[in-house]
Amino acid sequence: APVTSCYFYDDLTQVPGQCNKFNRCINGVLTTESCPVGFNFDRSLRACNVANQVYTCY
Repeated sequence: APVTSCYFYDDLTQVPGQCNKFNRCINGVLTTESCPVGFNFDRSLRACNVANQVYTCY
């Protein structure tokens, strides 16, 4: 079953295998969000960044 709860407020993590998606923890609930077109989630910045500048996607 997918994880739907989390423990850290506003914790951001990349969705494995999906470079443009990330999980956000809001009030203990895990939600999946997408970066805008042409952007990927940058683990080092913990934010969306221009896709060709993101080297932390796997």
